[in-house]
Amino acid sequence: MSDYLWDRSGPPDPEVARLERLLAPMGLPAGADPAPILARARRARWVWRGAWAAAAAAAAVALLVPWAPRPGWDVDRLDGAPRISGVALASKGRWSVGDWLETDAVSRVRVRVGEIGEVVVDPRTQVRLLNADEREHRLALKHGVLHASVSAPPRLFLVETKAALAADLGCAYTISVLPDGHGSISVTAGAVSLEGKTQAYVPAGASCALYPDRGPGIPAFAEAPAALREALRRFDGGEAAALDAVLAYAARPRDTLTLWHLLPRTTDSARAEVIDRLQALAPGGPDRSRTLALEPAALEAWRTHLQRVWWVGGLPAKLGKALQP
Repeated sequence: MSDYLWDRSGPPDPEVARLERLLAPMGLPAGADPAPILARARRARWVWRGAWAAAAAAAAVALLVPWAPRPGWDVDRLDGAPRISGVALASKGRWSVGDWLETDAVSRVRVRVGEIGEVVVDPRTQVRLLNADEREHRLALKHGVLHASVSAPPRLFLVETKAALAADLGCAYTISVLPDGHGSISVTAGAVSLEGKTQAYVPAGASCALYPDRGPGIPAFAEAPAALREALRRFDGGEAAALDAVLAYAARPRDTLTLWHLLPRTTDSARAEVIDRLQALAPGGPDRSRTLALEPAALEAWRTHLQRVWWVGGLPAKLGKALQP
């Protein structure tokens, strides 16, 4: 037997010779020092060992650290078979940020909005929870009806719709949105700020239409004459001539809510007519020229001047009379 594999003496086996020829290009040049190559190999081995150790440590930490659930709210099923992200809700459940809540024709749900109140979700509603932390509680109402009752600092609870953002000012209200984005909001306590292509301030006892292409309409109190409401619907729809009917039917002190919202939505002589009606129903308002110019301070001063009428007018007759100036 040849000793070629041990001390390269004797003739090589043909298969060994063939392998040597194949591996020759990867060998060291004659006389080359193998030490640097061996050192690099040792370093690479330690790098791989370190990478594996780091991966193992990360896996161990992941197993030891408790899993943190997404923020969300507790939900109670009231009727039917509501679903959260497609999963049927049992008697109670958890609504997490990012999930859609859907009710069918007979389903209703009560949602506990953290520590600040609750929302009842009516049938045929689709709504998503967007945020639920100490800075902001936010929903996106695609369509359907929500009844919100919240006691919190202003603007902590928000509801997005196609027409406007409803910012809670410490209140209770019902908001309704059709699949095409049209809707309305009715406030029963506190007030709501509606913010979109136009702005609206809706106090308790008032309601406001929502238009996906134009934003909030002009609010009016529930007891406003039907003729005034019809005139507002026409004016909101772009019929400028309807302003004459609005001014004719806005004859009560509380109708100043509607008139105040008309100020930024009218121009020139039309705005002057609105101011005349405002001053007739609530004398002593801010400077006329500043109001005509739509100075923000003047508009805010008008709201401050009128708010007592808006709030007192919604109280029981005896109490309202006692609080009148």
